[in-house]
Amino acid sequence: MESILFSPKTKEEIKLLLQLAKQMRIKAKVYSEENKEDVALLKAMAETEGDPYVSHQEIMETLKSPS
Repeated sequence: MESILFSPKTKEEIKLLLQLAKQMRIKAKVYSEENKEDVALLKAMAETEGDPYVSHQEIMETLKSPS
């Protein structure tokens, strides 16, 4: 099933959206900024799973080299 993500600007908007979801019997959950960052990190980790190991030295050399 697909999902919809809303980004309300106020707590009142959050409350209104949660009330609407409840009335429509739709499962809803409020995520903090930290929760959203965790999800993004997990997604990035999943996308790179199985990639070859890169040493600390290789990373530092890449960061030092001009683009």
